[in-house]
Order: sequence, then C-alpha cells, then structure tokens
Amino acid sequence: MNIILAGIPRSGTTLACHLLNQLPNLLALVEPMDMNALMSNTTLDARAEFINTYCGSIRHDVHENGWVVANRVEGSGTNTFSKGGSGKRKASLIGKGVIEIDKPLKNGFDLVIKHPNAFSALLPELVNAFQCFAIVRNPLSVIASWNTLDHPLSRGRAPMAEAFDCALEHRLDEAFDDLDRQLVLLDWYYEQYWRVLGAGNIIRYEDIIASNGQALSVINSGALNFKKTLVSRNNNAVYEREFMMRVYERLAAENSHSSNLFYSIYEVANVLAGY
Repeated sequence: MNIILAGIPRSGTTLACHLLNQLPNLLALVEPMDMNALMSNTTLDARAEFINTYCGSIRHDVHENGWVVANRVEGSGTNTFSKGGSGKRKASLIGKGVIEIDKPLKNGFDLVIKHPNAFSALLPELVNAFQCFAIVRNPLSVIASWNTLDHPLSRGRAPMAEAFDCALEHRLDEAFDDLDRQLVLLDWYYEQYWRVLGAGNIIRYEDIIASNGQALSVINSGALNFKKTLVSRNNNAVYEREFMMRVYERLAAENSHSSNLFYSIYEVANVLAGY
C-alpha cells in the first residue's frame, strides 16, 4: 500500500517515520520526492499518477537493487533540523543519496512517503487516491520550535504549501507580522486536516509519546508491539519562554483558532507549566 504522511512541520513526522521503519514489511521515506517535478503536473490526476509512478520506482529499486535513492537525515534520523553556527537550527537533510535497505520487504510492502507541506496542501485531492494521515502537535510547542529555526517557518511562511495553495499564500501576505503569519499558517494546517481527514487519520504527537509509539498503529497495526521509551520535547529548553508567553496569550484570545479542534487551552497552558 502507498501511504501519504502529512503533518505540521515540527510535529514529529520524522520521528514517526523513524519508528515506522522499525516495523517489518514497511518502508518510510522522509521528503524523498522531487517537488519541482510534482509541481510541473498541473492536474490532480497527473499529480496522483506522478506519485504512484514514483512509488512504483521505489518498489522496483527495493526489490531489484536492495537500495533506494532518497534524502538522508543526519544523526539519529528523528529530526530534520540540527543546531547551526548562528544559533538557529538548520535543516539536517543532507541531500539525496543511496539508502541501503537492510531488512526484507515482501511484494506489496507498505510504503510511507512523508512531505509535510506539499501533502498538507494537496490533501483534498490525495485522499481520493491514497490512504492519508497527518500528525499534529500542541500549537504552543510548534510555534516555539518554528522560532528556533533558520527557515521560512520562523517568519510564518511555508513556500511549498503556498505553491500548491494560492489562497494560503494570500492569507499569509495579509498578516501584519511574523507571529500573526505563524498563527494564520498554523490555523490552516489544523483546519485542513480537520476538514479533509477523519479523526482516525489524525495523530497527535503527544499520543505518540504517551503510548511509546503505539498510536502509530492506525498506520500499521504492527506499532501495537512498540515498547519504546519516548520523551516529549514540548518543554524544550531551547524555546524562549517570553516568546511562548506571547503566543499563549494570542491563542487564549483567539477562540476561533483551529488548534482548538485538537487542543484545549488547558493543554496549551500545560506546556508553559513545564518551565
């Protein structure tokens, strides 16, 4: 089965792929596709065919060569950002390379492809052709994490999502500062998942951590056998407390923010309580 994994950036999508790759007969790849090539397909049918063809090429390489060409992640493979010299974390995806497949994969193995932004924007059409999932996380921790990055997210921009969703780009253009853009962008992610996916296909980062990975069983039932010891990063020491207080105050004042569909204001406040 070909499986689409979307999710809010910095919500644990790479951690999910890392855990899923420990299951038999499953391969999860982190942002492996050529997005420019995908964008060159201007219809939903053409894009679905492009993704299916790409997945077919991955399956061919696995069975014929025992390796695939895909993006590689530095370090543990659970995080696509690492600390840079400027103090801001930089992308730790180190470009495409050969990844040896060191476990047996039978014909018809589950293939999970993760592209948080592009797939989030394309979800309304992708759900008609693929099994789709999305991962969300406490909004306060998400924005706090974005603020530590040397990346457009720290300015409230998601270029790949905007490339596929002109309405999102327009909404972000109208925002009055970086934090306002971040809140608008975050609202878009939550609303998109709530509107397009069933509740059973949306996985909270906190539930992955609390269940030691078993919450991923909605993607593959083998995850029910996980006995990992996972630690939440919602109260990360690198997050700026003063900035988090500002974000909390904005979220508490915006009753219509779509994060409320997944997290109560008490759950948001509990992140601050960890300091």
